[in-house]
Amino acid sequence: MSISVIALLTAEAEVIESIKPVLQDLIIKSRAESGCIRYDAFIGDNGVTFVEEWASTDILNTHEKTEHFQKLVHEIGKNNMNIEISFVKPLI
Repeated sequence: MSISVIALLTAEAEVIESIKPVLQDLIIKSRAESGCIRYDAFIGDNGVTFVEEWASTDILNTHEKTEHFQKLVHEIGKNNMNIEISFVKPLI
């Protein structure tokens, strides 16, 4: 059974702009991962919203250990950003 994730990364526009290369690399490499069904990111007034779908929890856990994901984790800590992660299922 697949797993869907909505992640809200809250940060000032200047911070998002400064980490844009990290975000773009993350999106490209995540989409190429085996088991990635969907990986989209949307920039808004207060940060970035990620919409993800993975083939399984194990594959998501593997994704979280990748270098490109860990680079974002580093930037979140370095720039004191907030992130809220929700695991969701389709309503119907």
